[in-house]
Amino acid sequence: MLTIKAFISIAAMKDNDPDVVSQLGELSDRSHSFAREKYSYYDQASRECEMVVFESKIDKYVVTPNEHQRKALEYSQWIYTQALAARFNADVEVFKAKFLTQFGGQIDRFECGTMITARGIWMPAFIRYRLQGQPDNSVRLWYADQAFQAQYDSYEIIVVPPIKPVDTFMNTTSVVAKALASFTLPQHQVDINVAAGGVPFTRHKTTEYMWYAPDDPESTLPTFWSAIVYGGSVVNDDIIRDAIANYILNNSIYNRDQWLPVFPDIFASRGFTIIPAWHKPSTYDATPRGSLYSPVLNHGEDLTLANKFSYDHNAEHNTKFAQTTVAQWKSVALVCISNVENDKKRMRFTDIYPDYALISATSQDFNRMSYATTDWVKKLIKALIMAEQFDEYTILEEGFYLLERGLNTYVMFNDQKVDYMVLTRNSLLANIGK
Repeated sequence: MLTIKAFISIAAMKDNDPDVVSQLGELSDRSHSFAREKYSYYDQASRECEMVVFESKIDKYVVTPNEHQRKALEYSQWIYTQALAARFNADVEVFKAKFLTQFGGQIDRFECGTMITARGIWMPAFIRYRLQGQPDNSVRLWYADQAFQAQYDSYEIIVVPPIKPVDTFMNTTSVVAKALASFTLPQHQVDINVAAGGVPFTRHKTTEYMWYAPDDPESTLPTFWSAIVYGGSVVNDDIIRDAIANYILNNSIYNRDQWLPVFPDIFASRGFTIIPAWHKPSTYDATPRGSLYSPVLNHGEDLTLANKFSYDHNAEHNTKFAQTTVAQWKSVALVCISNVENDKKRMRFTDIYPDYALISATSQDFNRMSYATTDWVKKLIKALIMAEQFDEYTILEEGFYLLERGLNTYVMFNDQKVDYMVLTRNSLLANIGK
C-alpha cells in the first residue's frame, strides 16, 4: 500500500515574529527535522499551498505520484479558500459535511482532526483519506504543526558506535580496553556530525551501556553509544535501544544470544509495566480529569490485568512477580509487573524502590524516602497524568515517550536504566473486555 504523509504549508499563514509558529500552515524547525529527505510540490491551480512530503512509501520510498500531488493540493487549496470565506467553525462535523459534499465521490475512508483557529479562520488539524481510482493508498495531510508533532509516527535512527568494528567487543578485556582508549567524547561528537551528513536532526542521545567480558562476566567497561534521531515523540528509549541492537547484529558475525551477555542492557528487554486501574472510579466527575479512583482491587483482579496488559503476557511470570500498590495521585491502584528478561535483582518493583511509601510530595515526610525513590515518584505522577489524559493530539513532556504494543498504548519513561510503561486510560477502557 502507498502511504503518504505530508504537511501543507501556507505562506500567508506564517507568523513572522521570532520563535513563533502559526497554529496553521507553518512548519516549525523541529518538525522540519522529522525526515532526512523531504520533497515539496505545488502547482499554479493551488498556488497558495505547498505540499511538503515527509513520507511516500510502498515498502520503500517512492516519488509521490502526480495524481496524489495534484489532489492533495486541490483539497488543501479548497480548504484554505473556504476557511478564508468563514465557511468553517469549531464544529468538525460542519467541516466534514462540506468537504465530503465537495469531494466525497473521489475519496473514501475519510477522517479529520479537531478544528484549529489562527488569524480568524478555522481549518482541521489534519485530514486522512484514500484516493479512489488509484492503487491501495493512505494519505494524511497535516495543517497544524502541533498536531503534526504529536502524530507523525515515522522515524529514522542512525547509530554511532564508540568503536568500530563492533565485533571488537567479543575480545578479552585487555583488547577492548585498548580499543576504547581511543574514544573521546569530542571525537564522538565529530563522528555524530559526520554520520548526520550535515542534515539537521531532531535530536541525538548518547547512552552509557556497560560491557561485560565474554570470558569473564565480572570484568566490565563503560561504553558510550549515540543515536541520531529524525522523527518526533514516538521515538522512545525502547526504540533507540532496538536500533542499537539491530546495528550491532547487522554489523557482526555473532547472533543475539551471543551478544546478550556482553551487552545485557542493550539486548535484554528490561523494564516494568504499570497498569493503573482506570476502570475503577471512586468518585465521578464530568471528565476523567475530575474523577478519583478506587485503591481497592478484588482478589485475582491484579493478575487478570497483568496477563492482559503486561509487556510479555507471561502468566507464570506474572503470578510469581506481580505486585499491587497505590499512587498518592488520585488514589489510583497500580499493578506493577516486571519484564521476563529483567535481571534477577529487578524482578519486583520493591527490588528497586523498597522504601516506596504512600506520601504526598508536599508532606514533610516525603523526603524520608531516598532521593532515587522520590525522583521516580515525581516521574510516575507525570506519566499517570499524561496516561489518563492521552489522546492522539497529546504532546508528551520531554523524557516521556509513547510505546505501542498491539492494541495498547503506554506512556514510557526511563529511570536508573529501567523502562516504566504506564498503560493509558483509553487503551485499558477500550481493550479490557476484549
